[in-house]
Amino acid sequence: MGNIPAYLLLSIYVVYLLVSPKTIIFWPVFFLIGLIYAVYTLLYWKKHEEAFNIYVSLGLLVASVALFGFTFVDYLLKMVFSSIVF
Repeated sequence: MGNIPAYLLLSIYVVYLLVSPKTIIFWPVFFLIGLIYAVYTLLYWKKHEEAFNIYVSLGLLVASVALFGFTFVDYLLKMVFSSIVF
């Protein structure tokens, strides 16, 4: 029951990878929220082992780090290059 948000976030991550929408500030913030939730579940996993699946939380952590890093750097580079070009 505790992994429902993790499954929801992972399904949104898969849709993001398939659709590949335009990079706006929303996506890095969204992936940062997923990263914070993954760290939260990993910290409280020992106390509530029956509620949280460690493998889903680790998968969410890896996916969140990768997608946050990619979208943040992409957004940052677009902002820098758009200010240089224009």
